[in-house]
Amino acid sequence: ICKAISEGNFIMKQNPGMHFWVIVAGACSYSLALLYQGFSGDFGTMLFGSEADGQFLSMYYVFSNAVIGGFVAPAGIVLSEALGPKVLVLAMAISLVLASATLATTSWAGQIICSTALVSFISVLFTFFGKYVTFYCTANRFGVVQSLFVTYMVVICMPLFMGLSGLQSGLPHDLSMFQIPYLICGAVAAVTMLVFTALFLTQGPPEIPVISNDDAKEIASSFGCADLDQVVYVFRLAGQPELFQKLASSDPEELKNFYGQLDNERMKEITAKNADADAEK
Repeated sequence: ICKAISEGNFIMKQNPGMHFWVIVAGACSYSLALLYQGFSGDFGTMLFGSEADGQFLSMYYVFSNAVIGGFVAPAGIVLSEALGPKVLVLAMAISLVLASATLATTSWAGQIICSTALVSFISVLFTFFGKYVTFYCTANRFGVVQSLFVTYMVVICMPLFMGLSGLQSGLPHDLSMFQIPYLICGAVAAVTMLVFTALFLTQGPPEIPVISNDDAKEIASSFGCADLDQVVYVFRLAGQPELFQKLASSDPEELKNFYGQLDNERMKEITAKNADADAEK
């Protein structure tokens, strides 16, 4: 376990700036969602003047979470596959900024927009994390690296949530006790998400994931090859970036077509070459 965690941290250290901002943005936005959901009933009651209004705002958030969560997250996967991850990141940034900008509004329209935008962002967040991780690690390291991302996010999220909850309890018993923590968390979440978005749009994901020599040999051996260049050769690919793009696909048809590209003659050539190399050792 310790070795797997160490190798996962090694992968994350190769792109520390990008990872830092996406983790902080995710932690702050999730803290915001916890705050808003946890106090939406009391906030709505104080904002609109009746317990029925508070219950409606709370129920709307829960209802939209169920409905949007069932459609937006799958749509995010389709959008990422069809238009690329940059479009998905931009859409996420817009939804989070919209939610943060409408947090303190005192109208039903503003709160409905806020709830919808916030739920949409959170619904896509963890789906995006799963896709994001595949850009930076190979399939055999996916579980460890994704777990590390979530762990680091929770380490930031929970103290932030508890700190803002404590701040709320010390404020006057009026709208400011909700609006001030909301606005602080929303502003930090929006700014960090915009920084990550700018980095991701300008730099983009790497052409190939971070891979150790041992992992490269393991992947190559699963295809009966000695190294990744041989895998590229027997599948007639343009290079390793195309290889990892094919392997990272979630489309069964595309994976089937990829394995169908195997050139048997080249495979025989590589097998004979590797056998001769082993015999010389």
